[in-house]
Parts: sequence; structure tokens; C-alpha cells
Amino acid sequence: DLVTIPGEGVSSKVNSLITSNQLPTVLLTTGDKSDIAGINKLGKQGAFLDLSQHMDKLPNYKKYLEKNNALAQIEDDEKHIYAFTKFFTDENIMYTTPILRKDLLVGSEFEDLSKIKTVDDYTKVLKYLTEKQGSPAFIQRNGYEGFMKRVTPLWNLSHRTYYDYESDSYKHPVEQPQLKQFVEWLKELRKDNVLHPDWAVMKDETWEGLLASNKGSFTVDRMNIIGDNNFDKSFDWQPLVYPEINGKRYLQPKTPYISDSGWVINANAPKEEIDKALEFFNFLYADENQEKLAIGFEGKTFTRENPNTQAGIKWLIQIYGENAGNDKAELLFKHGNQ
Repeated sequence: DLVTIPGEGVSSKVNSLITSNQLPTVLLTTGDKSDIAGINKLGKQGAFLDLSQHMDKLPNYKKYLEKNNALAQIEDDEKHIYAFTKFFTDENIMYTTPILRKDLLVGSEFEDLSKIKTVDDYTKVLKYLTEKQGSPAFIQRNGYEGFMKRVTPLWNLSHRTYYDYESDSYKHPVEQPQLKQFVEWLKELRKDNVLHPDWAVMKDETWEGLLASNKGSFTVDRMNIIGDNNFDKSFDWQPLVYPEINGKRYLQPKTPYISDSGWVINANAPKEEIDKALEFFNFLYADENQEKLAIGFEGKTFTRENPNTQAGIKWLIQIYGENAGNDKAELLFKHGNQ
């Protein structure tokens, strides 16, 4: 069975499952305090399998960790490894898609989304949507951290030290001239009540409720998150091109950084289940399986020559780059599949 737990309750739920000996064989720990350090702490207490003792069955994961120079980030102080994690390179491309309700723009000067290009264009359309709905158009999930992770890359920024592909160097946001513009933009949106007053504390369920109840019409996230059955079918959610900032659109790939979540294996599960889990994760981290994980098994779940398949691949490439013609799009698509 799948059990949905609000992000802020993950840690207490995991601890409860461990205490009651009801921990499943495989678990994704994510949310409020489930970072790698937290996972390692529970692993050291005997809750999660020490993967460093099973690397002979995980050659693909071992290769993945070495490729990303990741051991120092994921090991505990005694060189034990308890989590299967992801090292994001261009993950934010997928999560930084500007999405809005096109159905609310029908008959307006903003109906042609291809004309919404600059930050000024964004501001105008957001003000229009706010006035039309009578509530802030711009809402984001996951509070301050989620807001910054999804919105700042559009400005070639981050809320912490980041790798800038434009200059091939590490930078700190405070030193970047566009930071002032970004902050002033947010200030303007708040002053005009375009950006929701709870932008820095909004939880997932609040965000989803607002979107579903016609009280939010713009967000920055992955496109498929809007496909939930909770949303009215008349809501026509469509992606926008990334905004031009000072005459330039930025790509947002980043240097590898560790995810704040990870998959773990119950150390006390039956041996046969542990072996199956190890085999499964080794499959997931194999280079040759990247395409399978993105679009399925050729000849079984899809046919490459099918127009729908080609359209889907093109869409994926667009998600991982500014557009299908970008010279980095294929590379970004491949890395995104990791």
C-alpha cells in the first residue's frame, strides 16, 4: 500500500515505524528532517542496511558514487553508507518550469503565450491574473527552501553557493548583480499582492488546495505535477518559456549536489527481500537503464517510431533545456534521466 505523509511529519512517522517493527523493506525518507545525516544516524542505530557491506551487489551504485565524487558527502564518520541518493546535476531544469492557467488568458492581450518573454511580461501577466481571480496568482510549495530552489535558477542564482555554467565557476548569490533585481522583483510582486503572502511558509497541501480551488494561477515546478485528478479539467495549465533577464535567458543546470532525501533498505527485513531490493537498486543506477526509466521498455511499453513517443521525447528535451534546438538539450536530457 502507498501511504501519503505530509512533509513535516515524515521523521516522526519513520521513527514510529521503526519502534513498532513495521518498517517496510524499502523506504524513501524525505521531508522535514530526513537529510543524509539523519539517515546515517538511524542507520547506525541498526534501522537501515549498511550498503557499504554490499557493494559487491551494487556495482552500478558504486560507480555512480565514484563518478560524482560523492563518498565524502554520503558516508558517515565510520565510512558506512545507508542511503541510495541522487546527485542533482540539472534536476532544477525539470523543477523550474514556469506554469500558468492559459484558460484565464483567453481574450486578453496575453493569450498568445509565445509573446510572454521578459520579466516585465511576466509581471504584467501575473498582475492581470491576480486582478482577474481576486487572489494572488503566484504561489509556490515547500516554503522558503522550495521557493528558492525553483525560482532563483531562472535568474541564474541560488540561495546558497552554486556552480555557474555561464562562467564555469562557483559563485555566491550575494555577489551577483542580478540578486538585487530579483529581490526588487519579489518586493514589487508582494506590494501588489501578486505573490502570495505565505510564499515562504506555504505547505504542499495548502498549495494544492489553492490551485484546485481556483485561487492560484501561476507556479514554478515540474509540469506533470499539475496532472493530478484533483484539478478541474477545464484548467488549461501550460508552460512558459524562461524569462529574459537583462536580454538573456539562462539555463539552470547545476554541479552535482546531494539530495536531501534518500532510499533506504530495512536492515531487519528477510534476507530474500533485502537481496531483491539490492538487485532492484543496482538496476536503477545502471547507465544503460537511463532511457528505460524515462520512457519505458522499447518494444514492450513503447515504439520508438510512434509519433506520440517522438513528441514525448521532444517534450522531455524541452524540459531539460530552453528548447529542443538548444545545443545542450540532448546532454541535459541524458543527465536528467539519472
